[in-house]
Amino acid sequence: MALSPYKKSLVIVLLLIIMMGITVSSAMADNIDIGSGITEVSNKAVSEKLLDIFKKAAYIFSAFAALCLLGVAGKFMVSKGDERKTAEAKTWFQWVTIGLIIVALGLVFLGFIAWLVKT
Repeated sequence: MALSPYKKSLVIVLLLIIMMGITVSSAMADNIDIGSGITEVSNKAVSEKLLDIFKKAAYIFSAFAALCLLGVAGKFMVSKGDERKTAEAKTWFQWVTIGLIIVALGLVFLGFIAWLVKT
């Protein structure tokens, strides 16, 4: 089941709204101690802490993607040659792969920013 361009755009917009909501809600929280685990206030300590946080998030997203890939493998096995189900599994595989690439690029980008801040 392929998504129409309108539905794909709608899914992307909804995901962006959800990500924006998470960002805004975390920014509005009053009791978050952003300095926890940082004993000194320096560019190096802050950049390492941010990179550590993003690495942990990337691990969580990667684990979720691995579960999704297992689901895609299950969809391929269950399809048994049905072209519609195989096409749906291929679409899922493409989206999971795109998600993994985005997470990897985000990690590289944040690593570069952290390197710039450290120096």
